[in-house]
Amino acid sequence: MAAQTGVGGGTSTSSMTAAVEETVTLAGRRIQRTRGPLRMNEIAFNIDRGVPIIWTMLVDRAHDDEITARSARRKSMTSPEEWLKTELADIRKITRELAKNANSNNGHVRMIIGYNHTTKEIAISDSWSERYAERWISLEEADAISQKEWMSIQF
Repeated sequence: MAAQTGVGGGTSTSSMTAAVEETVTLAGRRIQRTRGPLRMNEIAFNIDRGVPIIWTMLVDRAHDDEITARSARRKSMTSPEEWLKTELADIRKITRELAKNANSNNGHVRMIIGYNHTTKEIAISDSWSERYAERWISLEEADAISQKEWMSIQF
């Protein structure tokens, strides 16, 4: 409700920020907005401090289904290096197409809740249902569908 999300998306980060700003300030914290590409070192810095990231992005349904399927396959990964060479090698090739197909009408917000330096993936969480609680996406994919803005609550 704070983000004024309707059926089919359309999350407003400015509305969400305005709605929680007072509560965040009263708790002695502040909302930090960052614009630009996602950077693994900044993601790691926040996650390692226990600060999840609020990430604005564009949803492509076909790609989203692939993220879900790949995340299920990822659970049986035995070697991050092998996962990188097999599963992720082809994924990194499609990022240009993702950026071209991104529809600005499908704006959404997800949480970045983890990362893997070896595979250069980030863990994302979504409010849609338990099925979307933790999925993994390559940093290149994430940047291709990013709206180039992310926020965190700093202390």
